[in-house]
Amino acid sequence: MTASPRLAEIIRNEAALYERLFACLGEEEDALVAGRTVAVADCVTRKENLVLEIRLAEIARQSALLRLSRERGGLACLDDDPELDEARSRLREILPRVLLSNRRVAALLDRALSRLQATLEILHESVGPGRRYRADGGLVGVLPSTIDGTV
Repeated sequence: MTASPRLAEIIRNEAALYERLFACLGEEEDALVAGRTVAVADCVTRKENLVLEIRLAEIARQSALLRLSRERGGLACLDDDPELDEARSRLREILPRVLLSNRRVAALLDRALSRLQATLEILHESVGPGRRYRADGGLVGVLPSTIDGTV
């Protein structure tokens, strides 16, 4: 197998991984909207695995390009390879879709977190005086201890 078809295969594999990531992001978005937290957690795990696979594919692509640049003829042989052009086009087409989908999921998560924070603030205000705790486990409204000599 020559280097150019090998590079095309690597890029096709990378594009397929991004297509799987795109599908997973769509599932996560649907699960977030429906409030299915178990499905969201499953999507997060699958996304993490896909990101690792994508990173490995990226390393393989960089290695293949480095090998090609060192060979006789260099990277010039890549300019007129239709198989490689098709693989590149596929990758260029999926990347913006993944980025847009990722932004939508991030916006949904940000909105959910801000609503959760607002709910927590309402609950804290409704409790009234007494012992309340912050997210870090410390008491709300308690002065620092001077027993150990620090303030």
